[in-house]
Order: sequence, then C-alpha cells, then structure tokens
Amino acid sequence: MPFPSLSALRAFEAAARLGSFKTAAAELNLSSTAISHHVRKLEEQLDTALFVRASRQVQLTESGHRLSVSATQAFAGLHATLDELQQGARQLTVSTTPAFASLWLAPRLDDFRQDFPGTDIRILSSSQRTDLNRDRRIDIALRYGPAEMMGPDAEQLSQESMGAFASPSLATRLASLQEAELIATRWESDSLAPIEWASWLESAGESIEAAQRALSFAHEQEVVQAGLAGKGVILVSELLVRSMVEYNWLVPWQPEISVKGYAYHAVRNPWSGKQPMIEAFITWLRCEMSGSP
Repeated sequence: MPFPSLSALRAFEAAARLGSFKTAAAELNLSSTAISHHVRKLEEQLDTALFVRASRQVQLTESGHRLSVSATQAFAGLHATLDELQQGARQLTVSTTPAFASLWLAPRLDDFRQDFPGTDIRILSSSQRTDLNRDRRIDIALRYGPAEMMGPDAEQLSQESMGAFASPSLATRLASLQEAELIATRWESDSLAPIEWASWLESAGESIEAAQRALSFAHEQEVVQAGLAGKGVILVSELLVRSMVEYNWLVPWQPEISVKGYAYHAVRNPWSGKQPMIEAFITWLRCEMSGSP
C-alpha cells in the first residue's frame, strides 16, 4: 500500500486532536470541505473508518484513535526537528583554545552580534585539536601554532607578538626586571615549544640569568591572571591582553621590545553548510585582530 499523503495525515491529525473539522480547518488555513476531503481520501486508502460523524461533532473510531496517537507524536517530533534546524541555521559553532576564547573572543562577541544581528555564536573551547571530519557540529576551528602544524586548508589570521606586561602598581615599584618574578606559558602540548623569557631579555639587551628562575603556567589565561594580580611581569601575547592594556589593567614593560610568537589560523569545516556565515565571521575576526574599525 502506498504511504498516505502528508497533507491527508496532517488534516486528520488536526481534526482528531481538536475534535472538529471546522477548528482543524481554521488551524491549517483550509476550508472545512478540504479537511473532510483529505480525511475521506485517507479512509478510502486505509479501507477503514477513522471518524464516526454526527451532526455537530466527530468522534474517533478505535482505528482512528490509534492513528491519532501516532500521528500527533510524529508531527510533534517533526515540528521539534524543524525548529532545531531553523535555530541551527542561525548558529555558528566555533572551536578554539580556552585562552583565546576567554581572553579575546568572548569579550568581543557583543560587537559581532551588533554587526550580524540574529546570529548566535556557540564556543567550544579545548586545548586538544578538533578533528573536523569527525565532529561535524563545528563550523570553524580557530587554531594556534606554527603554520606547518595547521594543514593545507588553514588560513592565517594574525601573527602573534609576545610582550612583557605588569600590573600598574607593580610596574611603578620595579626598577629592573632582575628583581621581578618573571612569568610565562609552558604549554602542555609537546608540539608547542615554549616562548622563553630568555628570548625577550636577549632582545632587550639584558642578562638572561633572570629567565632561569621564571615561573611558568600551562595556560595563558593563568599567566594573565597572575599578571593582573601583581604577582610578577608576564610574557604574553600582545593580542590577548590588548583590551586589558586599553583599560590600564596591565601596562607594557618596554613596549618597544617584543618577540615573535605563533599565529592564529582559521580552518573551515568542509561539511558545514554555513559558508557565507563563516566568511563573514573570518572577515570580522581579521578586522578585530588588526584593530581596524
């Protein structure tokens, strides 16, 4: 037996749920005659009566009741799925590192929403690299590291510079870095070689002896928190602390000195159907990272 038409099932479900052809017609924006026609066609196809028709109302037969329960559940599930898909079409899922998510991206998401109203950003942060061929929930991955680690599909967004920063109160008390606690990041991943204080001190023409006693954390956000708390002078990405410098929460120490860090890259998920949204997001990232209006 061929499967009944969706229109006939929808008309039947509404009439059965509401107990009235007239009310079902109003809900579906059809005429009562059209509802009756759809139900008749369905009964003929199934070769069974679904309603007992009275002068003012209709009542379900036993077969009609069974079909009504299944049809209502099926349409409820269909509507729920359609709602999810419509919501998902407006949602961009971004995978990135915890440091970039918390220190740079999250504080700027309101700006993105103002530029692209109706678009929701979902951030998944992890220190582990996401396999986009396996996790198709993710539309774009923002990765950090040397270009040779990124693969052929990666697009570089920003080259990082590492600078020295301290809280304003600590900076006013220090006469030299030789008397300061030096703090830097030593990533958990073996694929990311640490960017050492020795490189910065050498560029500044200072003794690298202080670098031998530097304190290290596994995550950049921990380094930044230590700097904000006045625990020492931190060697950190100038990009990640840009807004903190603007608010005078951190001040640069010898801002003319910096050392080259790694780079941020964008990797598009080829399985995503949201390429225009992805391109808009990448363009926005580039503008924000460069400081362009």
